Order: sequence, then C-alpha cells, then structure tokens
Amino acid sequence: MKKFGDKFTDIIYWFTSSWWAVIIHTIWFALWLIFRLNIHVLTLIVSLEAIYLCIFILMAQNRAEKQRETREARQRKIEEEGLKYDIKLDEKADRQLTELSGYSTVKARLVPKLNRSESDKGFADSRALSQTPL
Repeated sequence: MKKFGDKFTDIIYWFTSSWWAVIIHTIWFALWLIFRLNIHVLTLIVSLEAIYLCIFILMAQNRAEKQRETREARQRKIEEEGLKYDIKLDEKADRQLTELSGYSTVKARLVPKLNRSESDKGFADSRALSQTPL
C-alpha cells in the first residue's frame, strides 16, 4: 500500500510529464505577460516551482529504482533456484549415466566370454557330432 507522500509524488510526476502541464503553464505565462504583472514575481514563482518539481521527480525516480532493484533481486532468486534445480538434474543424470556405463562395461566384458563359451560349446558339439559313427 502506498503512503500519502508516494501517491502525491506520483500525481505531481504524472501531471508534470503530461501535455496538460505544458498547456496550463503556457496559458499562465501568457496571461501574466498580457496583464503586465511583475515579471520578478513570476520569476520567483517559476524558480520555486522548478525546485519543488525537481524534488518530486527525484523522489519518484528513487522509488522506481528501488522497485526495479526489488524486482531484479526477485528475478535473480528465481533464476538461482532454477539453476540449482538444473544442477541437481544434471548430477542425477550423470549418476544414472555412470551406472549405465558401469553396466555396459560389465556387459562388454561378459558378452565376449559368453559368446566364446557358447561358440566353444558349439564347436565342441560339432566336433562331437563329427566323431560319432554313423
């Protein structure tokens, strides 16, 4: 919830950055010059107005900067959490790949032995068949 000062600053900031401010100031200065009022008083008023406008604009910009920093910090935290999750997934995939490659290494060592022993059996069986009298 915004404080009164923040709301007031937003209104002043909005108004001074609109065409309404340009139109009103132009009419005001024109009337001042048409009625030949004291130009020194106008200068004093405009100078004071400029000082206060600078203060309000700086306040609005500071608040906008704080909001931007808060938003960026929140975004960084979300990205860090996503990165941590990605790292955990990568570590899990690495473990699974290591387990699978371990199995494939064992399989690679066992399969040739199994194939040799089966071919030896087949060779022995075929030799035995060839030696049996018909």
